[in-house]
Amino acid sequence: MAIGRLLFGISACAIAALTSATAQTDDLEWVGSWGTGQQLVEERNELPEGFTDDVIIHQTVHPTLAGERIRVRFSNEFGDGPLEIESVTVADASASGSIEIEDGSAVTLTFSGASGVTIPQGAAWYSDPVDFKVTPFDDIALTMTVGDAPENQTGHPGSRTTTWFASKDDEITESSGNQPRWYYIAGIDVLAPADHASVAVIGDSITDGYGSTTNGNDRWTDFLARRLQANPATQNVSVLNMGFGGNCVTRNCLGPNVPSRIERDVIAHPNIGHVIIFEGINDLGGLARNAPEDKEAHDELVAQIIAVYEQLIARAHAHDIKAYGGTITPFKGGDYYTFNENTENARQQINDWIRNSGKFDGVLDFDAALRDPEDPQRLKAEYDNDHLHPSVAGYEAIANAVPLELFEAD
Repeated sequence: MAIGRLLFGISACAIAALTSATAQTDDLEWVGSWGTGQQLVEERNELPEGFTDDVIIHQTVHPTLAGERIRVRFSNEFGDGPLEIESVTVADASASGSIEIEDGSAVTLTFSGASGVTIPQGAAWYSDPVDFKVTPFDDIALTMTVGDAPENQTGHPGSRTTTWFASKDDEITESSGNQPRWYYIAGIDVLAPADHASVAVIGDSITDGYGSTTNGNDRWTDFLARRLQANPATQNVSVLNMGFGGNCVTRNCLGPNVPSRIERDVIAHPNIGHVIIFEGINDLGGLARNAPEDKEAHDELVAQIIAVYEQLIARAHAHDIKAYGGTITPFKGGDYYTFNENTENARQQINDWIRNSGKFDGVLDFDAALRDPEDPQRLKAEYDNDHLHPSVAGYEAIANAVPLELFEAD
């Protein structure tokens, strides 16, 4: 009887432990810790000839949310044929953009139990979940071997992070080929408590970090992520940078137009709680370049951009995502887009709508944060890189203009 009672006690304890573990797992949900927008990589930014098939690609990313179990999202969404991934390891990187990894940290990913996967044309694919500890801002290395790859490459050209590549029969060394692009990697999710969420940022080259430090992780979204993690009330919020250099709101410029990518770059990611819309300068700049004197065209563009904003807000709200609008920053004095009064008036009209329409759940007044008080049509000198893009100090000022209360739990 004593033995029976002992066995029953052990069984009861085992069942209780199993039930507790299951309950803990059930309380956890996938949340993005890192992510980047996907596009058809332009020819000038592709992996070079000889390194498209049968290649090792070593890439590093900068997570923004802690977790101890991950899955990795890969993308062939712009490929014109299947993408064969033969193997992938994930490890702690010694530094952003480095080929070195921490000893003993490498873990092999699987796909439905297999070591590799062939991703169909136009698809994205998750790895199997794997135990791997993620610490915010400690860089992660992803080393993948690609067999056959489509001619059209999917990736993110504006990574500001060094990627290394070599023939799959070789090893990655300091003499291997490299360039600041990401290929085929779209996100890293962590299992986290149910009150955790991500903020996705839809933006152009200012969000993508043009002029920031390669391997420095000093885009404005990086500064924002560090502010969120430093604030106890917002440590449950990660930041996913979905900026594209040259991106436009109303048409295809570089990367897909904004309304066409809201599903893929925001809604498709798990547990998005917030989206920041900070775009429009390239639409305005294109018109400034092509039709500076056409006021009617400027008025029409203002209406089109506002209409897109309204669509984005509606689509976010349909998924219980709060939408915040970022005002468009000044660009007077730059060579890339010629300043004129019609374009400036259009910028002011759009910013007035963002501030005063009441349509957004919150307003991020980046224009007010960066403009020169003596000449509000220009960027303030210490925040100015090229009269269009901010300096690193300007990127930090953008992040500091975001009220953290927007991300605190209700």
